[in-house]
Amino acid sequence: MPLFKRREQPDGPQPPRDEPPRASRILHETEIREHLDEEGWRAGRYDRPLAVLCVVPQLLPDESLQAGELQTAAEVLRGRLRLTDRVGSLNGAVLVAVLPETDGVEARAVGHRLASDLAIGPTGPSPRKWAVGVAECPADGQDEATLIQSATSAARR
Repeated sequence: MPLFKRREQPDGPQPPRDEPPRASRILHETEIREHLDEEGWRAGRYDRPLAVLCVVPQLLPDESLQAGELQTAAEVLRGRLRLTDRVGSLNGAVLVAVLPETDGVEARAVGHRLASDLAIGPTGPSPRKWAVGVAECPADGQDEATLIQSATSAARR
């Protein structure tokens, strides 16, 4: 039995937002976790595949990301994924992509292509190396926290 929660939508029309729709922007940590929770509920309810990709920078122990590196990597992901996929940032150091209707085999193929695209970079070879990990629901987790942890651990192996 999946542990995802269905969040109730408020009644009535939603107020207009001054920000771009979710599909075209990088989501904040709370938003990506909520989105994964919603997609997890849907996947469990309708017995559909769902995968999560975590993209982690490979840093030396005393190294940190330079300004703009995570945003550039997020834009590469956003440009390569489907409109139904969502990309978000965790703690400003890890990128998460939620891939509905995607099984583990497909997600690993997508992850391979993304790792290559990140190595090439949008303007030429990237000095940063990025590791990509995949988690599949329900095999690797049945809630958003476990799926993200599984995918992050896979990226760090």
